Amino acid sequence: RKTDPVSAEKIEQFLGNFSPHFILNMVHSADEIKEGDTLKTAARELLGIEIDYIGFVEYDDSVRNSVKALKPFILSDPKSRASKSLARLISVGLLGRKGWSGFKEKRKVLRNITSEAANYPHTDLKENSTICSVQCFYWGDCEYQNGGYPCPIRHLDPIFRR
Repeated sequence: RKTDPVSAEKIEQFLGNFSPHFILNMVHSADEIKEGDTLKTAARELLGIEIDYIGFVEYDDSVRNSVKALKPFILSDPKSRASKSLARLISVGLLGRKGWSGFKEKRKVLRNITSEAANYPHTDLKENSTICSVQCFYWGDCEYQNGGYPCPIRHLDPIFRR
């Protein structure tokens, strides 16, 4: 405030409107679900920040398989536990739908995801591999730089360009 009162005012205004939300990921049990409330309390008491605990995504082996296939888990297996958890978070946690309305919205989200999965480009990295190198136009910005090996990012180009 002493150095730059105008900037201080902007920062205070931003922080006054700052309302982070969080989701627990890879939840195995009901006890782990409670950790969301614990984290919310810790943030308030230790950091003075109010955070909103939206919910959780259940642990699901299909997520690991999706990562290996470089395809979003919700598109790889829309009927998996993790996909259903995410659909519930979207309909209830983000859209605020509850009860019958929430149930219908969750089903709608899953239907839309299933139809989107059919349009998701399939790439076999072994057959269609772009090798990671300094020649790539992403090289300076890419956090996955892995020179000489198949690029884990470039297969997404068709998605970003459609």
